[in-house]
This record gives sequence, structure tokens and C-alpha cells, in this order.
Amino acid sequence: MLRGAPVLSSLAAALVAASPDAILIADADGHYIDGNAAALALLGYSREALLRLSVADVVAPGPIWAAEEHAHFLREGAWEGEVEVRTNDGGLVPAEARAIVVPGPDGSHYVSFLRNITDRKQAEDRQQQSEERFRTAFTSAAVGMALIDLDGRFLQVNVALCELTGYTEAELLARTIQDITYPDDFAADLAQMQRLVAGEIGAYQMEKRYLHKSGHVVWGHLSGAVVRDEFGSPLHFIGQLENITARKQAERAVQESEERFRTAFEEAAIGMSLVDLDGHYLRVNAALCELTGYSEVELLARTFQGITHPDDREMDRAQLELLFAGQIPAFQREKRYLRNDGTAVWVRVNSALVRNIRGEPLHLFGQVEDITARKLAEEERQASLEAAQAANRAKGVFLDMMSHELRTPLQAVLGYSEFLLIAPKDSLTDEQRLDISYIHQAGGRMIALVNQLLDLSRLEAGGIVLAAEPVDLAQVIEAVRQDITRQAAAKGLEVRIDLPESLPPMKGDAERIRQILLNLAGNAVKFTHVGHIRISAGAAASGGVVIEVSDTGIGITAEALLHIFEAFHQVDSSLTRSHEGSGLGLAIAWKLVQQMGGNLSVISEPETGSTFRLHLPTRQR
Repeated sequence: MLRGAPVLSSLAAALVAASPDAILIADADGHYIDGNAAALALLGYSREALLRLSVADVVAPGPIWAAEEHAHFLREGAWEGEVEVRTNDGGLVPAEARAIVVPGPDGSHYVSFLRNITDRKQAEDRQQQSEERFRTAFTSAAVGMALIDLDGRFLQVNVALCELTGYTEAELLARTIQDITYPDDFAADLAQMQRLVAGEIGAYQMEKRYLHKSGHVVWGHLSGAVVRDEFGSPLHFIGQLENITARKQAERAVQESEERFRTAFEEAAIGMSLVDLDGHYLRVNAALCELTGYSEVELLARTFQGITHPDDREMDRAQLELLFAGQIPAFQREKRYLRNDGTAVWVRVNSALVRNIRGEPLHLFGQVEDITARKLAEEERQASLEAAQAANRAKGVFLDMMSHELRTPLQAVLGYSEFLLIAPKDSLTDEQRLDISYIHQAGGRMIALVNQLLDLSRLEAGGIVLAAEPVDLAQVIEAVRQDITRQAAAKGLEVRIDLPESLPPMKGDAERIRQILLNLAGNAVKFTHVGHIRISAGAAASGGVVIEVSDTGIGITAEALLHIFEAFHQVDSSLTRSHEGSGLGLAIAWKLVQQMGGNLSVISEPETGSTFRLHLPTRQR
């Protein structure tokens, strides 16, 4: 077996040859002098090639070549460790090595035992990579992770778990799972852990509460499992913890919102309902049951169409089509329900369509208010209005008839009195002529009063139709000036007209505008003893025209101003006796202005004067 001398016995040689481990023998200079079949297979050399090599050619640099290790080997005569050996193809093979010094008559020899540990190294590498991956996943995980011993003590924790609980790593490693679990939740968690150890389950999940270091509660979703050794014995627990506090708060908010809705729904003073898309009641409150006369069970077996008055169902259908099509978000309408006893009840219904997050219709939400009392009141008011309108029409007919009956004799009185007044001077005495003039004036006033009554009656009954023709406002104001000039001059009053170079074009009823202005200007002359009457006009900043009639007369008290535009109202009965009038002129003017779409207002100060302000649109109604 060895060159030059039988170093080993034949038995030893047989053992070396049969060994599965590589055995190499080198002389004192480190040159190989022998090797078994396993060594030749490991290194890939032939026997002849091996014997041309030394230990330095085969064993790669490593711990065994360190001076301290080499001195230890020579001193102790043995060395164990791991080396890498070079193969014939240039590769390196990891090997578990044991070297011994064997003294002999020709000097010491070195015997090396090598075992190929490539598979073990690869397995160790894989294990190391797996552990590295686990360590990276464990440390970098976005959710909390922990290894926990069978007594509940933390063995390892990651950053996410520290952030979730508010503890540092050192603080957690000094605590148990029970220390940071909300007391009411620990029993359930412990029961699951015991089932894991017993092998009843392979893993479990649960939602539980943890106590943050600051004292507040943190909700977590826990996934737990047990790690076992190769014999199946439990080693420790591994847990993953996801922070679900925000979700729990959102769920709580939804729950509270639903509770508020339930309370508002059930306690509402008006009827409330949820209805499916076919009209069947899904939920109703006590107020709706009371309104309809049905019990909750009876309503839930019906549709809203079934208790709706037949004449009102078509409008419901049309509104629902618009609602389902997304053309309107909700609708409100007044309709009739048929109560359980067959009577009709008027209701105001507010309906809205509830959709899911995808915009798909889910159900209808309805609010129902009993408006029967209001409807009855409206019907009574309508009946009263119709009766009043009928009375007005009857009054109009009466006034038309009376005006005709009064005009006929009055016209005869006026005609004959005028005829007598224009007769030759010597046909009547002065006293007779004065008396006849009184008769003529009284007849004229009576005709004017009849005309005013007729105008007022027609205005109240809507019987006056206003013209819509171009109006020359300057010309209308000039006609009014001419109408009052003689009376004003007789009292020594000045009539002033202030107009801009041009006024906005207007369309309306020129004769009725003249009637209004003549009434205002006539009153100004009537109640002014010293000073002037002023009529001005101009474009209004808000559109239309403004006409003002002002005077320096006796003025109007604040109390009288409150009723100034009421029919038959007179500022002062003593003034009426000294200034003729029926109290209808301003009422007629007010109603005419309203029909034109304008406004009439007044400001006045006793003993200083009054100003009536007339605002008219350029295009009247």
C-alpha cells in the first residue's frame, strides 16, 4: 500500500481501501505517497497523478495553514476541521477533515481523512437562505410579527409590532402576550393557543384588543400558528398582527349612524318607510301605521301603490320613472292614501332613491306627513274665496246696473242745468243762476263718484283690461299739467315739470297712467295752499321709470300713512269737508299700479309736504 515499506498491515490496508471516506497519506515533506479509491474518486485523479502532488496542491488555503493551527497540529499530532480540496477539474469541494501524524522507522507520515460534505453545505446554505428570507420578512413586514414561547413570553418581535403597541423591542421582550392583551379578550386567545399545542387546529384567526403603552385600546386581527420540531413537539408560537383600529372605528361609526337612523326612524312624529323597488314595504314606523290605520304586519304585507288613491297612482309611476332613470335625486308630492277603514287621508310624501356604492338602486326611503287638516282648511278658504268672488261679481253687476240707473237721471240734471246756465242772461236772476250752478257742480261730482265706484269694482273683480301700446310719458305728464294748471293758478300755486331730455320707451295704458298721475297731482293741488306742485320723471336704476309728484302742502301724519291706499279712507274727516273727495282716488291708483306690475309709495311730513313715488316697468303686464 505504501511506497518503500509495509507501513500498514494487510488488515489496515483492507480497511483503508474499503473506507467510504477519502484517506490520503503524505510523507514528512507533504508529498502524497498513497490514497484510497474514495480519495481518487473525490479528487478525480489517477493513482499515478495523485502521487505527483503534495498536500499544498490539494488542500486550499484555509485555517489548517495558519501558523498557529499548523504548530498545534505538529505539537499534538492531530487536527480536525473543515477544508476545501482542489479537484482535478479545478473545482473546490468542501470536506470535513481529520489529520494525524503517524511516526514510522523512515520518519513521520501524515494521514488525512476527508468526508465530502457538499450536500450538507448546500443544505446549510439553503437553510441559511431560508432563515435570511424569514428574518427579512419578519423584520420588514408591514404587519406586526412575533415569536412567542409556550408560556406566552415574547422571543422575537418586529418593528411593526413595536409601533402598533407603542413599546420598544426590549420592553416587549420583557413582557408576555397576556400583559398587552385587553383583559376581556385574553381567555379566548389562550383557548386557541391551547388547541394549537394540543394539535386540534393547525392555525387560528381572531380579532382582539391590545393595550397600547399609552393606555388606549388598539384593535388587531391576529393570525396564530405553532412551530414544531422534527418530532412534532411544539417549540413556539408565531403570530401576525394587523392593526384594524381604523376599520373598527369606521364600523363603530356606521353602527352608531345606523342606531341614530333607527331611533330617528322609529321615533319620528311623521310616517317613515323603506320600500323595495317593486313598492313592497320593507320597514315602517309607528307613525305611518297610525296614519294609515294598519298594523306593522299588515303594512309589510302590502305595497304603497295598494294604499294609494287610484286617481293618484299614475303620477307616482311617472315620478318613479324619473327617479330610477337618475333624472331627479328625489321628489315631493301631495297625494291621498286610503286608510284601513276606507277613508282618504291627504299626505305630503318625500321620496328618495337609495343606491349602493356602484350606483345601483337598492330601495326607496319615504317620509309621509299628514296634511289632511291643511287640505280641509285650503278647501274652506277656496270655498270662501269663490264665494267672495261671486259676491264681487254680483257687486259688479249691481254697480254696472246702478251706474246706468244713476247716470241716466244725472245726465238729465247736468244737461238741463247746463242748458239753463247758457241761456240768455236776462232769463234768470243772479240768485237763480247761482243755485243752478250749484246743481250742475253737484251733478258733476256725483258722476265722478259713480265712475270711481265702477272703476274700483272692476279692479277688484279683475274686469279692467289694460292696453299695451307705446306711451309718450312726457306727453302724458304735459296733459296732467294742463288739467291742474287752472286750479293751481286759482290758489296761486306754481306747477313745476322736471323731465330729462329723453325718457325710456314704454308700452302700457297711457290713459290709465294719466288717471293715476291726475289723481296724485289733483290731491297735491287740493291740499296745498302755499308753494308749488312738482312733477318729475326719469329712468330707474333697477329698470323702468320713476315718476314723482311732490307738494309743499299740509302733509300726512304717520298714522294716516298706514291706511293711505285703502278704499274710502280719508286723512281727516274735517279736511274732507273742506276739501271735497270720496276717499277712492288713491285706492284706485294703487290697484291700477299693482295691475301694471309697478309700485306706489309715499313719504310725508305734516306741515311740510308729501312726495308720491310711482315706479312703472317699461313693459307693463
